Amino acid sequence: MKTLKKYFLVALLSVIAFSSNSQTPSAKQPIFAAYPNTLKVDNLTLSNSFTYDKGASVILNLAEGFQFSGSVISNLKNSEDLQIVTIRSLDNQNTLLEISKITNKDNSIDYKGRILNNNAADGFELKNINGNYSLEKFELDKILQQCKQ
Repeated sequence: MKTLKKYFLVALLSVIAFSSNSQTPSAKQPIFAAYPNTLKVDNLTLSNSFTYDKGASVILNLAEGFQFSGSVISNLKNSEDLQIVTIRSLDNQNTLLEISKITNKDNSIDYKGRILNNNAADGFELKNINGNYSLEKFELDKILQQCKQ
């Protein structure tokens, strides 16, 4: 009987230890709820975003009624056909805007990008539809999986 109690106690302590180590993620709140699901982006603003140096303070009027202000934390030209600019928001230090400029073999330009905040429930992805760019809202948890330790 004492052996059974010891096993029961060990099992109980294991369950308690396991449950205390398991952290449930806190409910993330959307930070772009006030904006529509799709925002038409100004192509000239995209192009001009690559002219800023690291450390510059910028205000990008990405779409009508949508402004992204922040500090350029990197502007890297990885090769002749790829340049990436990353801007950290002044309003929320965890929010990043990253835009990639891709020069195709025919010298046409494509842009890819996202606005992300790992602590938020939503974000935006830059999409090209027939040469016209837009920011499409998405739910962050649907594209990023939780990391379990």
